[in-house]
Amino acid sequence: MKKSLQQPGMALLMVLILLSVFSVLALEMTERLQQNIRRVETQKLSRQAYWYSIAAESLAISQLTRSLAHKKEVTLAQGWAKSSGVYPLKEASIRLELSDFQTCFNMNALIDPFSKSKKKKSPRIQLIALLNMLHIPPYEASNMANHIVEFMNRPKPEIEAGDAKVNNSFVLSKSAVSTSGRFLMDESELRVVKGITAQKYRLLKTCICVLPTSSQQLNLNTLKPDKAQVLAALLTPYLSLRQAKQILLARPEKGWRDLNEVFRLPELDGLNVKIQQKLRAYLTLSSDYFMLRAQINMSRGEDFVLNSLLAR
Repeated sequence: MKKSLQQPGMALLMVLILLSVFSVLALEMTERLQQNIRRVETQKLSRQAYWYSIAAESLAISQLTRSLAHKKEVTLAQGWAKSSGVYPLKEASIRLELSDFQTCFNMNALIDPFSKSKKKKSPRIQLIALLNMLHIPPYEASNMANHIVEFMNRPKPEIEAGDAKVNNSFVLSKSAVSTSGRFLMDESELRVVKGITAQKYRLLKTCICVLPTSSQQLNLNTLKPDKAQVLAALLTPYLSLRQAKQILLARPEKGWRDLNEVFRLPELDGLNVKIQQKLRAYLTLSSDYFMLRAQINMSRGEDFVLNSLLAR
C-alpha cells in the first residue's frame, strides 16, 4: 500500500523538476533573445548615427567650399561662420559647431626644439609666455614647458633654456613616456606629462590645439578677443596682453585684407622693420584648418559626437 502511494508522489516531483528546468531554459532563451534584439537595435542606431555624422561632415565641407571659393581671407563675416546651429531630422537632430582651428596655439610646433637656432627656441618661449598669461606661476610654467618639450621629442640628455642647461629628469625617470618626435593626435595626450594636473590642463585646453603640421600661424581675422593671450604669447616679448586685445577689438567687421593694415596699428607700428618681419611669420589672415563638432541626438535619447578636422 505504501509503495502505491509513493509512485504518484515521485511522478509529481519529476514533473515539477522538469517544469522548473524548462522554465529556467525558457527564461534564459527569452533573455538572450531580448539581448540580441537590443544588440541589433543598438547596431542599427549606431549605423544610422554614423551616416548622420557623415551627412553633417558633408554639410560643413559644402559650407566651407561655398563660403571660401575664390577668397584668400577667412573671416567671421563669411557664411561658414554662421552655419553652426541645430538641424532637425525625422528621428534625430544634429547640432553643428564649425570653427576656425587656426586661432589657438599649435602644440605640434614644439616638435624638435633642440636646435641652437633662435627660430627653434621660439615655440618653447611662446608656450611659457602663454602659461604665464593663464596665471600659472613662472617657475611652474617653465617646468611645464620643459616637460612638454621632453615628452614630445626623442629622449635627449639635456635641453637648452636660454644660457642655462636643464637636466632632462623627465626622460631619465623610470615612468617616462614620449611621442618620439611624432605629432600629437589630440590635446588630451598631454595629461600624461609630469606636472600637468587636471586643473592646469583645463586652463591650457582653452588656448591650445593639435594640427598636422609644425608651423605656427594665427588667423587674426577669426581670433576672438577672449583668446588674446594666444596672440600675445606668439608675439612675446613685443606685445602685451592688453595690446593684443586692443588689436583684436580694432578689427574691421569684415576683417583685414592685408597684414600691412595690422602693422600700421599703434600697438605694432613702433617696432622696427626686422622685428615686424619676424612677427609676420606667426600671423595670417587666412586658414587651412577647421574643426567640426557634430552632436547627433537620436529620438531614443542616445547621443553621438563626431569631432572632425577639416583641411582646406
